[in-house]
Amino acid sequence: MGLSCSLPSGVANGTLLGGVVSEKNNCICASGKQAILGMTCYHVVRYDANGNIDPDIQANGAINLTWPFQSPSKDDIKAAEDLARTQISSLRSADPTIASLMVKRQQLGQQRLQEVTDFDPMIGQVVAVSWLRNVPLSTDTSKMAIMDWALVEVTNSRMSVNYIGTIVDGLESQDAKLAWHPVAPSTIKVTSLPTTNSYVFKRGRSTGVTAGILGRFAPASMRISSSPTGLHHRALIVNISPTDGRAFAAAGDSGAWCLNGKGHVVGLVIGGDETDGTALILPMELVFDDMEQLTGWPRGSLELA
Repeated sequence: MGLSCSLPSGVANGTLLGGVVSEKNNCICASGKQAILGMTCYHVVRYDANGNIDPDIQANGAINLTWPFQSPSKDDIKAAEDLARTQISSLRSADPTIASLMVKRQQLGQQRLQEVTDFDPMIGQVVAVSWLRNVPLSTDTSKMAIMDWALVEVTNSRMSVNYIGTIVDGLESQDAKLAWHPVAPSTIKVTSLPTTNSYVFKRGRSTGVTAGILGRFAPASMRISSSPTGLHHRALIVNISPTDGRAFAAAGDSGAWCLNGKGHVVGLVIGGDETDGTALILPMELVFDDMEQLTGWPRGSLELA
């Protein structure tokens, strides 16, 4: 869970999947066959290298796309290359012990640089996106939520089993650890959001494992840059845990899955506020419903792999 991702020519980093979803009931993807699908946010793939919105995107979303997609993100690969090069130093020392350590450091740096250079980051292709648009939160159409998702067809056999067994290792507060009691080592179910003021958890590209407190359904326009006008821009806020103090999410965490204490998927992280560390999430059940409606797949076609 929580791989970094980006378009090869894009300008934004995001979190891929937060896990993987699969199709059943003979749903066909862009490749013409049943597919393993990943998830991230639409705004992660919205812009090209020049900052332009791709012309394939329509105001009501788009399907049957074939945009190349990679994981790790191009920025993270560049950072790995830079780190490896810092280890390949030409410094010398007369001290045999220090000289030996320098040689080992150089060899390790060269090995890591070769691994990064040889690694193929292309994981598949973006096949459908939501655009930024409103959908009813429930049968009460006076409450609207903003959609912000992208589906990625994973074509190179790099699959996730949605493993969450190490989430507890990243939790710092005792309260969060007590609230985390997963029913399985992998997340296997999408379910409704817990009640307000309950703990929720996520693993993202930038901030890793964090715990937060689910807040209210609120306007989000100030937290989503370059949003089209005329939208309600509403989503659920996740507040910082009072016993932890760490930001729940930061730039690059968009696309991470939000989990309840049982380890079930309840939401999709779509944004946040770096000034106070809060995050915005969408109910995952609502996101799945919207994906199926936009793609034309039968209701219930998407499930966790």
